[in-house]
Parts: sequence; C-alpha cells; structure tokens
Amino acid sequence: MNTFKRLILVLLFFSITTNIDAQRSEAKSKTLHHVLLIQWSQGHDEQVKSEVIQLFEGLPKKVEGLVSFSIKKVEKSSGDFHNALVFKFSSQEGLATYDKHPDHEKVKKLAPVIISNFAEYDYWEL
Repeated sequence: MNTFKRLILVLLFFSITTNIDAQRSEAKSKTLHHVLLIQWSQGHDEQVKSEVIQLFEGLPKKVEGLVSFSIKKVEKSSGDFHNALVFKFSSQEGLATYDKHPDHEKVKKLAPVIISNFAEYDYWEL
C-alpha cells in the first residue's frame, strides 16, 4: 500500500474515533430538566405542604441520576402558579427512577389535598 493510501486510512480512522468521542462527550453533558408548576389550594395545610417539599428536597440523595432540585417562587404566570419546582436529571432513566421512587409516590398521595392545579414540562439542556 502506498504512503498516500496509508495516510488517508489513518486520517479516516482518527476522524471516525474523534467523532465517536465527541458524541459520547455531548451525551454526557446534557441535562434533563423536569419542571413542575404548582398552584397551591386556598387554605391548604402548611404542614402537609412542608412535608411535600421536604420529600422533594431529599430525593437528590436517594435517586440515582437526579442531580438537583430547587423551588422557585413565581410572581406572575399565565396559570396563576405559585411555585416552579425544578428537577435536573443526568438521564431519562433518572427521571423514570424518580417517578417510581417511594417518596415520590407519597407526594402523589398528599398532593391532591394541597394542590389545586399543576403543569409539567420536560426539556433537555446542552
């Protein structure tokens, strides 16, 4: 094989491996955001609300793939929501694990008593 063909093959090989490494790196750097917009019921039980928030706050330590949780106060929204709960996941599997976690199941049972409306939205951030 002549030198030119070898050079082309070597360049082709490095191009392919570099592209694969770049794709792996890109996949690792993505963050899945799961956002819940919450409208609390009028006259809701503050103790139950506090319990729900504590359950959410504890989940990043318990759910693999759940990177962080934060709660934001919403001043004005089109749906009269009071808070935005923001969960950041490293993968779709992390979101699925969170969804089935026993603490999340507790929240699902407590929520109808204290929440009058909610909306959820998922998106990937690079």
